[in-house]
Amino acid sequence: LRGEFAGNIPVVKCSGEALVLVVNPAAAERMGVEIPQSVLDRADRIVVEEP
Repeated sequence: LRGEFAGNIPVVKCSGEALVLVVNPAAAERMGVEIPQSVLDRADRIVVEEP
């Protein structure tokens, strides 16, 4: 954003078909973020990291 005022940034509305929810639970855990089950249930893709 480089210091730009948020009101000056154009917004483009996407159709629901253009959005994909990808969740990486292992990365979230490393960052201390808990992903609610409701988000996991709606995810289009859940990334599984190899050990």
